[in-house]
Amino acid sequence: MLGEPEIPIFVAAIGPKNVELTAEIADGWMPVFFLPEMAPKVWGAALAAGGARRWRFPAAAKPLQA
Repeated sequence: MLGEPEIPIFVAAIGPKNVELTAEIADGWMPVFFLPEMAPKVWGAALAAGGARRWRFPAAAKPLQA
């Protein structure tokens, strides 16, 4: 046996606090009502705040996928 398989966790979240939590603990984000050109303006602060705390979760050490 080679160990536990890594199963990525993706979260569909909306709202600043939910997006922040997703950026902190999940492997990926499935955004709702998402326009890529508006992402930095609308979700940038929440993604940055959650991303700053990703180090607390070793499984979430990789960048968040969207």
